[in-house]
Formats: sequence, C-alpha cells, structure tokens
Amino acid sequence: RSPVANFGSLVSLTSSTGFAVADSEGAIRFANDAYRDILCPDEADVIATPEQYFSGHREASEALYRLSESARQREPWSEDIRLITGDLDAPRWLRVSVRAVG
Repeated sequence: RSPVANFGSLVSLTSSTGFAVADSEGAIRFANDAYRDILCPDEADVIATPEQYFSGHREASEALYRLSESARQREPWSEDIRLITGDLDAPRWLRVSVRAVG
C-alpha cells in the first residue's frame, strides 16, 4: 500500500480537522472535506496547496518557509498562522502542521 492509502485509512474523511497529503513535489494527493472547506471554498477541481492559498497573505510567508524546510528535512513542525481576511473581519487563525508519511 502507498503512504497515501495508509494515511487515508487512518484519517476519517469526515474529520473536522483538515488533512492533506502532498508528494515530494508539493502536489496534493489526498485531502479530506475539512481541508477542502478551508483552502478550496469555491469547490474547485484543483486542490489548493498551502503555498497557493497563503500567497496573498504576507504575514504567512515566514511560517510557510519554516514548514516547507521542515517537510523537506522530514521533521515534524507546527505553526499558528494569523490571517487578516478583510477590513472589518476579525483575524483568522489556522494551525498548520507537517510530518513525513511513509
């Protein structure tokens, strides 16, 4: 079995926590509904990578860099990322974590 299949069997597709599995090139190979709701609100056929989703949020760039470096080194890491989503909206916080699968 592939690591993605093993991961999918461990994670409920109905979990309220968003999960995704990316390959070594960064392409998303698996994402549950919660991940899609958070990062793909328009129900696009293509699943957004964290880099694509956060590209318009300067405040997330350093956290994404640390997460990417940890993923490359196969080291687990978590970051709390604060997003400002609009002029009157309260900031939105997302916890993003990486870890090697397989």
